[in-house]
Amino acid sequence: MSKENLKGSGDCTVLNLLWTKLLWNPTSKYYLPTVIKNGLNDPVFGINVSPFSTVDIGTLPEITMFKEPVLGYMKLILSDSKLSGLDTVAQGTLTCDDSNPNQTDFTLTLPFGKLDYSGGYTVNAGGGIGGCAIAAGAAILGGKASESIVGYLAGLETDDPVNQNIEQSLWYRQPLAEQSNGQVMLGAYYTSNPQIYDLVQEPGSILAQSMTAANVNKTTNEVNAATTYYYNEQNGLANAEASAPEIGTIDQYSSGALPSAYTVIMCNEKINSGQDPDGKYAKLKNHVVHFTNATKYYNTKHSNTQPIGGSDGVLAGIAAIDPHDVHDYVMNNGPYPIIDPRTEEVIEYYEPLPLDMEELLTAYSLKAASWNNAESSSDVDGTFTDTGISVALTVSGNLTAAAGGGVQCAITKISSSIGDLHISLSQSKGWWPGLYDKVTNWIANSFMTNTIKDKLNDQLNGKDMRDRLAEIINGGLKNL
Repeated sequence: MSKENLKGSGDCTVLNLLWTKLLWNPTSKYYLPTVIKNGLNDPVFGINVSPFSTVDIGTLPEITMFKEPVLGYMKLILSDSKLSGLDTVAQGTLTCDDSNPNQTDFTLTLPFGKLDYSGGYTVNAGGGIGGCAIAAGAAILGGKASESIVGYLAGLETDDPVNQNIEQSLWYRQPLAEQSNGQVMLGAYYTSNPQIYDLVQEPGSILAQSMTAANVNKTTNEVNAATTYYYNEQNGLANAEASAPEIGTIDQYSSGALPSAYTVIMCNEKINSGQDPDGKYAKLKNHVVHFTNATKYYNTKHSNTQPIGGSDGVLAGIAAIDPHDVHDYVMNNGPYPIIDPRTEEVIEYYEPLPLDMEELLTAYSLKAASWNNAESSSDVDGTFTDTGISVALTVSGNLTAAAGGGVQCAITKISSSIGDLHISLSQSKGWWPGLYDKVTNWIANSFMTNTIKDKLNDQLNGKDMRDRLAEIINGGLKNL
């Protein structure tokens, strides 16, 4: 049958006949749901189409969720993913235009039932001083650490209070890694981090409780107000307050000092009960006392009206002081009262021990050098799924005259309409505390879901998919 002869009866008529008699006739071996599920072998017409109820989506390129000098980085890879359930295709519609004498254009719409998207994932994270910074940010900003990070990863609007907290946290603590005394403080954190972690993880830990919003001292509001004021001022933003709140006194820092006080109390318990044979908790206690009183030293040289963060802030000032001057001040002004915040009673007077500056700076240098070292990163692997996805395909194609007579079909484009994605990760071994929730929240944001939808659409519009649909239609035309 020639193209000219076919035009006599109308290509659209033939296509509609193909649609009703073969492609959407359950008794036909060309019935689309069956072909998609089982493939099609029609040796009489040389048709051999493999099943494609499952489409390989492959691997999404590595996506950096965030990367900044202090916080570190977190990357996500979705690999070996596939879309299954195309055999749930429901009867769609066919529209056709044969007004062009050289070509007949057509469009198929194919809705699908419940498709499943699944595969493997890897979260690669490392670098930074996130643990130290998040703990400090929680103290200054009112115990909002977990909510702040989730907000940051989820890409919330900049005027959202949660996102403001993380922005301010990043702003106020950045100088730690850039200044000499700040590096000593960070070195002390790195050497004591295992002990801090153990104290927080203990059942009924008063240290863990002190880091929750419900137990943060009431002066948090004053510190928050000052943080917001100076952050806005230094970044050219409007301030609601007429004048700058005064900050910098020990009393106003008491909300941030509460976790430090409980750290000392728990260290005392370890030491007095004989659970510190190697002296690591004693060292942690000494570090805390030194750095708590470093604030007092700073306040002897500066007015109380100071911004907390930024390059001119209180923390930058503390971090920039010559660490030997801070050390001498702390050593010469003891002993210091150790107060139990639960009773507000002094339980002892502590005479600080000298700090090993070389040890602390070496600990900082080793960590800083490892931030860009692949061996310092950690991977978490697992699987992900999303079931019951609503997908509709729009298939565009045309009929043209075949070289040997008759007509041939070509599929030119397949575009997809994909409903909401609700990807669920398996919580496999290796998750860091809280990391699962952070990544899950991040995957739910529009950037990530749109990236996945683009990848799905690319694969559904791939050459293999177009060629197999064209072969089915060509086989049907030969049958007619």
